Amino acid sequence: MSDAFERIFKAAVEAARSEDRRRIWLTAYLVVGFPTLTALITAYKDDVPLWLLLTLTVILLAISVVVAGTLHTNAQTVTRLYFDALDVKDTAEHAVADARNRVRDLERDQAARLQALEDDLAASRRSIEALSYQNTAGFLWANLLVTYVLPGRPRPTLAESITEVMSYITDRRADLFGMTDARELFDFAVYVFDPESRTLDNIWRFKHDRHPAASKGRSWAPGQGHVGKAFADQVSKVTSDTRQPEARALLNAAPRLLRPYDEEVYRSFASFPIGPLPGADLPMGVLTASSNASRRFDYGNTEVLKHAATVLAYLFLDHQNDHKGEQGHPDAPSGSGIDAAGGVA
Repeated sequence: MSDAFERIFKAAVEAARSEDRRRIWLTAYLVVGFPTLTALITAYKDDVPLWLLLTLTVILLAISVVVAGTLHTNAQTVTRLYFDALDVKDTAEHAVADARNRVRDLERDQAARLQALEDDLAASRRSIEALSYQNTAGFLWANLLVTYVLPGRPRPTLAESITEVMSYITDRRADLFGMTDARELFDFAVYVFDPESRTLDNIWRFKHDRHPAASKGRSWAPGQGHVGKAFADQVSKVTSDTRQPEARALLNAAPRLLRPYDEEVYRSFASFPIGPLPGADLPMGVLTASSNASRRFDYGNTEVLKHAATVLAYLFLDHQNDHKGEQGHPDAPSGSGIDAAGGVA
């Protein structure tokens, strides 16, 4: 179609040029030819009969009128044809541009729909993988709890029990939470509530080697910070980005507990109360996970942490039953912990 409009436009241009040439010749006649003939007639009027002189004059006037009319009519026609061709060309170009824009819009919409479907498929795949990991973890942890109560089996320490439960999560942190960047400053920790000091003390920790925090984490009072609020409210606290205004209330703490690196290192956070078990008024502690990457945790991918917190509650209860009469934390003195290398800190 664009070729046809281009041919029409070229034909109009050629007609305009041809008319320009005719107008030049006719104008030359009016400017040069007609005055010359008039001058010749005037010069020889004495030698020419009057009737012939009048006839020639009328003929010249008639020719001049016809020429002038033809010039005017043709000029109008060619001008109209030329601008009509321009309008047709502009209309065609706009139509083609609109069609191309619609095609691009349709392609973008189709690409967006396809991307949305791919995102949904990826999300479904991640959900299925997460459920698979959670089911596997549930089976392993159930077997672990049964094994621990078997008579004659050597009793592991509380730190060893926590490591055995949490290693399933820490070893698979890339699959469970997307921690694929070797530079990501992750931190997994377990806090136990000390009824005497009324604080949540860190007894186990697994973190990145370059994490600026010490091997032993800070102690938190109930209701203080992310850890303390999860304990006091007895509900999980998951924050995808601690820079958001609604997350600020979860991070309020006494100035002595704040560190210069907190805002950069603890960008996303997940805290789960360990318990309370049936018949208990308070949880036994809190399981936490944090990262310097925003949107690392959500309530979907942290279900495995919630499950782990329940398993830890029964492990704590089992160790409490084995150490009745001991003061402080079961099986571990206040302030003990495990760093990322697996040693006691």
